[in-house]
Amino acid sequence: MGSSSKKLHFTLLLGVVFMATLFSVEGAVIDPFNHGDQAIVQLGVISPLPRSCAFSETATLVKMEVTSCTSQPCLMNVSNTYEMSPTFIPGYSSNTTQYQLRFYYESKLYIFALISLTDSFIAGSQYKILRQIVIPSELGGKSGYFRVVLFDLSGRYHVSRCFDAMVGN
Repeated sequence: MGSSSKKLHFTLLLGVVFMATLFSVEGAVIDPFNHGDQAIVQLGVISPLPRSCAFSETATLVKMEVTSCTSQPCLMNVSNTYEMSPTFIPGYSSNTTQYQLRFYYESKLYIFALISLTDSFIAGSQYKILRQIVIPSELGGKSGYFRVVLFDLSGRYHVSRCFDAMVGN
């Protein structure tokens, strides 16, 4: 084998390895606020999975991760930042997904900002959506539950799950 033939063979082999690695990735991480430059936060996987609530789901929830929480109720503190990250497999494709987060307590409701996700979600593929929130002072000392809803503008719901939480001062 000549020198140029060896280089071509090596380049071809390198290309095959690169493509195999590229296609072996098992899902996508969607970060609507592009937190790529922030330190990695230890997320707990809530077990058992948060209960289905409010709406009929069309996706399979793989797991729900919340900063420092592995069981319900999740213990949180005012002014601290928490990440709430559902991992799911949509049952249909969509490119108009919204992330809605609410906290229900004492017959009251706190609504966090609605996030519009501009990425396409392909049926059968796995996705993890990263969302950071800061617990506001008005929720201090309250017990209730968070409702995480992923839906599209056609009115179909990917995920509608609730998990219990207690907020300290």
